[in-house]
Amino acid sequence: MVNSLKFCSLCALLMFITLISSCKKDASAPQNPKPTADFTFTFVNGGVLPTTVNFISNSKDAVNYRWSFDDGNSSTAVNPSNTFSIAKTYNVKLVVSNTIGSDSITKQVIISLNKPVANFSFSINDNKYPVLGTFSNTTTGTATYEWFFDNGDTSTQKNPIDSFFTSRAYNVKLIASNSAGQDSITKQVIVVVKKPVAAFTYNKLNDGQMPCNVSFVNTSQRASSNSWSFGNGNTSINSNPQATFTESKFYNVKLTVTNPAGTDTITKQVTINRINKSVRFVYLISSDKSYNQQMYDSIKSCALSLKQWYKTQMGGKTFTLNNPIVEVYYSTHNSNWFWSYNGTFSGTDSAWYGYNNAREDIYTRMGSDLFGGNFTWVVYYTALRAGGGGGGGTTPFTAMPEDDLTGLIGLEPTPPSRWIGGCGHELGHAFGLPHPANLNSNAIMWTGYSIYPSCILQQEDKDILNASSFFK
Repeated sequence: MVNSLKFCSLCALLMFITLISSCKKDASAPQNPKPTADFTFTFVNGGVLPTTVNFISNSKDAVNYRWSFDDGNSSTAVNPSNTFSIAKTYNVKLVVSNTIGSDSITKQVIISLNKPVANFSFSINDNKYPVLGTFSNTTTGTATYEWFFDNGDTSTQKNPIDSFFTSRAYNVKLIASNSAGQDSITKQVIVVVKKPVAAFTYNKLNDGQMPCNVSFVNTSQRASSNSWSFGNGNTSINSNPQATFTESKFYNVKLTVTNPAGTDTITKQVTINRINKSVRFVYLISSDKSYNQQMYDSIKSCALSLKQWYKTQMGGKTFTLNNPIVEVYYSTHNSNWFWSYNGTFSGTDSAWYGYNNAREDIYTRMGSDLFGGNFTWVVYYTALRAGGGGGGGTTPFTAMPEDDLTGLIGLEPTPPSRWIGGCGHELGHAFGLPHPANLNSNAIMWTGYSIYPSCILQQEDKDILNASSFFK
């Protein structure tokens, strides 16, 4: 019995000592264990360069992270991304740490480059010449490119544009290459060159007055060459030429364009106007008379003589003539019509029938140009008045009958100078000059025209002409 009690006491003591020992061991154990490093990764665009890789940390008990990607880049993010630009094997290292310690792991990341797969699409613009082909590269995989267009042209651009000059099928080839290999594709491109369409616009300088420079803008489609004819004896092969027109008339300007598919032509009428504030001399031929070169030449000589005479009298100022100096028109009326009563426009004084009828004839042609203020008119018309005479002038119109024409060419008893003076007298009226109050026989505006060119302009005449917009 005593021995049993001793044994029980000994066992109880041993259990107490064991319990005390266990309690001391639990009190000294760490609260945060040492971290364990681990990670995985995925490729965003594997097989091409540059390649982006996403890294995902699976580490345990880690507080701090330090990544080294073996390409010079690093990161302290938990789950970083890195872009690799060279195909090779990278030893990517992750070091994790906490207050207890650190751990690391290194894994191999293999960046590889796939062989490219060549492909492309294209569009054709056949409204141009040459025809333009636009090529869109749809190759997959990193690559360099070589294009062969089957017309002698090549390119290393990714998305080139090329020109095609002939209608046919072209076998266009694309070769895509990288360090992993190369791939190629050939597609047939059908090119049809369409016939050109001629078109142009133009801009007249100097308000379209002669001499006039005109700029032409070629708006043709699909033209490979251009040929211009300006209707004045001049031509050009420039695309957008300029031309100078020195006569006031209608010019038929023609543009011809060509390409391998054919030719097209367009003609436009370009009107060159007379000079504003100028004197227009007209040779008006009645329907029963014929053109007379001697009369035409004499009207021209008369105009030039009077221009110089007025310049001398005005100390350098004179009126402006057009080119051609003499305009030729053919009347639909015979010579008897001019000296007949033809309606209210003929007036009531038979002495003025010729003047009024000639003015009506010109008015039917010129309309507002006759009285618009831009021109003063001298019209010689081929109709004789019974008994002779009949020239007259009022602002802005002068009419001279056939008697004056025969005088200019020397078929009258008095010399041609007297008939030039007579025209100068009536032209003075057209400028607004009156008969002089002093009846000076030397004045052209009285009887001085008979001694032309020795006649004079009086000061009151000069004052009127100096104020006139026709004298410069």
